[in-house]
Amino acid sequence: MKYTIELNKKQMDVMAEALEFYTRFVSGQMEYKPPALESHMWDKHKDDWSSIIETYENCMFTAKKVAFGFRRNEHAGISSPIHEVAVGYEMYKMMLLQRHNEWQEDNPKDMSYSVHSSPPLKISGEDMIIIQKLKESEQ
Repeated sequence: MKYTIELNKKQMDVMAEALEFYTRFVSGQMEYKPPALESHMWDKHKDDWSSIIETYENCMFTAKKVAFGFRRNEHAGISSPIHEVAVGYEMYKMMLLQRHNEWQEDNPKDMSYSVHSSPPLKISGEDMIIIQKLKESEQ
């Protein structure tokens, strides 16, 4: 069964960020802070940033140890035995590939390399998500 979801640019960015966070968290990379959270934390705690980060990372280390038995800086990555990690990885990487391709269209003379300039590793066994930008007349 297939579904269609329409997102605007900001919604796709938020969904990609959410999927990246989910993928990292469920693979045991719990110390990862998505950009929106890190920005919020900085705004609230920039005066005592180092102690806030240390507290955050210590809490995430405890959670990681309890949930996975991992040591500090250890995680399963995309090879996690939890199937949804691979699915989430492929989804957010396809969204970032779409964003990269749109950036390239807007900046054709800039040929800089990005880790998002090619399709992600195919590891889940699921179909890749399909992202199509609507034409102006369809919006």
